[in-house]
Amino acid sequence: FAKLAVEGIRSAGAEARSRSEQLADLTSAIPGAVFQLALRADGDCRFLFVSEKAADLPGVPVLALRRAGSGAHGPIDQAYGRCTVETEAQPDAPRAVRALFASSFHSLRPVDFDVQIATPQGPRWLRTLATARPLAGGEVLFSGVWLDVTERRREAQALRDAKDTAEQAALD
Repeated sequence: FAKLAVEGIRSAGAEARSRSEQLADLTSAIPGAVFQLALRADGDCRFLFVSEKAADLPGVPVLALRRAGSGAHGPIDQAYGRCTVETEAQPDAPRAVRALFASSFHSLRPVDFDVQIATPQGPRWLRTLATARPLAGGEVLFSGVWLDVTERRREAQALRDAKDTAEQAALD
């Protein structure tokens, strides 16, 4: 019996290592960084997972996110503290982001928003996409991805500028 129990434990350990490697392979193949955030009704939240690729994104302090304990503002403030939110007029990006997550907490609709991050190389844009799933105990789990969409935004702006220039030239 003991031999079977040891073999079962070894098998379970091998399966866990295999799944861990599989998760690492999948998250490294996805453009951007993967995260999981657990949010409670009182606003308390914590990051359960932040992939290694978050270190490549501007303004995302990976180690701070992984170490951030739960709290009403801490984890979201860590992730979005140096950002401005495109859809909000208010300068307090973490408050705006908390409001977006809170809205999704109640509706269970996906989160989809962009933030602008000031960097020494100029502004960068980071998109947050996440699905919401209720958990036992009243929490909602957000599984999502952060994508650097700076180049896409620059291209869209260049197209708008070219269109405006062409329209102005047609009027002249």
